[in-house]
Amino acid sequence: ISVQLFQFFKQSSLDGLFYYLGERHFNFDTPNLARFTFLGQNLLRVPSLFSHPNSLAGYLLVTLFLIQNTKYKILILISLLLTSSKSAIFALAIYFLFSKYSKYIIIFSIIISILLLVIPGPDPESINNYSINSRFSLISQTQQILPQHLLLGVGLGNFIPTLAQELPGSHLTVERLQPVHNIFLLLLVELGFPIFIYLTYLLTSEIRDLRSKQSILLLIAITGFFDHYWLTLPQNRLILALIFGIL
Repeated sequence: ISVQLFQFFKQSSLDGLFYYLGERHFNFDTPNLARFTFLGQNLLRVPSLFSHPNSLAGYLLVTLFLIQNTKYKILILISLLLTSSKSAIFALAIYFLFSKYSKYIIIFSIIISILLLVIPGPDPESINNYSINSRFSLISQTQQILPQHLLLGVGLGNFIPTLAQELPGSHLTVERLQPVHNIFLLLLVELGFPIFIYLTYLLTSEIRDLRSKQSILLLIAITGFFDHYWLTLPQNRLILALIFGIL
């Protein structure tokens, strides 16, 4: 959090020894960095030691409910808001408004994710927003990949190599070679339908009567519905393992 706050006020990386902790050099003029507007001023969404502010936001969101100290909770909440992560803030709002329905929202998120593969979506090229465009584009590619690997999947961590085989050469760019931005779809494609159904059964049966599990898994389900970092980025996978260990 301290690194994020210093980066935010400096609007650039701290450099030096922080490189060895995972920080990479950036400044306000670095292209393709996430930004947001506050009081008419264009500001960087700084990532701290993470690769993207959304990944940092997911980490902070879960940590907010693991930490008991009120002062630390306030600091984490401020840090979370500075990430300007829409999915994390949306998940927090859903938690406060509908936490007693956590189990049903988790199941609903899984069902909607699967339906995204069946229901025709909008043409990605017709969407001006890059973030939404890329998400629908990856869902469209997933629709093409899954039928060929329905039973066994493409293998854990093999979504991008498989995607590279499906895309034409002109589309083999960093922007297009990403995991699908939905952890349920990503698991389904990489593991196959039978194992995905089994894991879904284990998840829903485990959280059936435990409200504490339902609440924190709700946050992961909501943010995971819009992004892939819980399964693909090291820091998020570590805290995810810790959460399952605690619960």
